[in-house]
Amino acid sequence: MDLILSSHPSAGFELPLPASWIQIEAPNDLPLPDLDPDARDAEIALVAVQPDGGQPLPAVLVVASEPIAATTQLDPWVDTNLDELRRSVNRLFVVDAEPVQVDGLPGWRTLTQYAVEDIGAVTLERWLLLAGRRGWTISAVTGTLEYPEIAEATSAAVAGFRLVAHGAP
Repeated sequence: MDLILSSHPSAGFELPLPASWIQIEAPNDLPLPDLDPDARDAEIALVAVQPDGGQPLPAVLVVASEPIAATTQLDPWVDTNLDELRRSVNRLFVVDAEPVQVDGLPGWRTLTQYAVEDIGAVTLERWLLLAGRRGWTISAVTGTLEYPEIAEATSAAVAGFRLVAHGAP
């Protein structure tokens, strides 16, 4: 798998992405609520789409950030995000949840599945990270049957996520 480093200085991060994926920077005007329900409230800094992705839903990776209060604690913030996700999708099932560190930032990784009309089962893997007064969400979504095909690429992207400036998109 060939990866290229994607830099987003105005948003303050970089991460490696599969070379073939189509990248859209600063896509705040894109209608993404069906792909990433939390993106409606966050500032979307990057959308990357697998061009030869599975049917009926190609893989999509979304990086978003939001301002948070200085007193925000990780676990309650993650719980709130998960509750919002439960309210916004059909029949959410949490497969796995674990604390993580990415680029030294504390966070949580969740692996969930839900149903989308006319698509079927969808798998959403999300990493929620706190960095000072910003919360970062990296979401990877695809059809459940196609998830094994993208898991390595999305894990590599998140493992290579680095803040290069603490700017906001």
